[in-house]
Amino acid sequence: MAQLADAGSAVAAAVPELTAMLNTAHQALRTSAVYTLAAIAEPAVEPLCELLERAGVRVSDGAESPKFDDRWITLHDAAYALGAIGAPALGPLQRLLNSPHEWTRMNAAFALGEMDSAASSAVPALEAALRDESHYVIRIAASSLGTIQKTVASGKLVQLLTEKHPAWLEEKKKGWTVGDAVSVTVAVALTRLGHQAAASEEDLMALLRAPFDQAGFFAAQALNRIGSVKAKQAVIENLLSQRWDSNLNKHRKY
Repeated sequence: MAQLADAGSAVAAAVPELTAMLNTAHQALRTSAVYTLAAIAEPAVEPLCELLERAGVRVSDGAESPKFDDRWITLHDAAYALGAIGAPALGPLQRLLNSPHEWTRMNAAFALGEMDSAASSAVPALEAALRDESHYVIRIAASSLGTIQKTVASGKLVQLLTEKHPAWLEEKKKGWTVGDAVSVTVAVALTRLGHQAAASEEDLMALLRAPFDQAGFFAAQALNRIGSVKAKQAVIENLLSQRWDSNLNKHRKY
């Protein structure tokens, strides 16, 4: 495998065999295949994108069932390989964001985020994905925008904090609703943006008072990173008001 990786695109003929190793039970082989495909680079892009599209079809048809609601979502190995390939995969991944298959779109959004600021040209496509019908796609796209950072407009993310979708009232694990998970993802993304999120300072201050404490926690982190006098004062005032666990409010007698 190491020899194949060293040969790079000269061993494009090995791509089918390598992609067949992805998402198999042998973790070491899977990992080696991901890095070897990344080294082969451009010749591997289309086969990997086709693999993600086929995976999306299988999930949509019920032939496969990724565990979306576990502690974390494990994405497809092909997404990791495409993220590692970088620039040659930018265009194809943006096209996959328009796939009819939710699982494909999720993986495409994730792979773009894995490229960090090198994926800045994909920011408009990821911002458009914030309007996706799937909250999973929305959350991954928001997270990727926070990772890319460059040219990201915080306002596009903040709009999600006031979205009202009946489906977002669905309760997931630990009492979190879908809307709670979206709010936390947005707050984390804004924290990563740091000073770039300054235009959303007022919205983050409002999020400090959200009934869902985790969202307020990350809003405080974001405001702290913005670092303005007003932002820091809001964080201090919020901390002073949190001298008691808000989850115990219903048990208070005073």
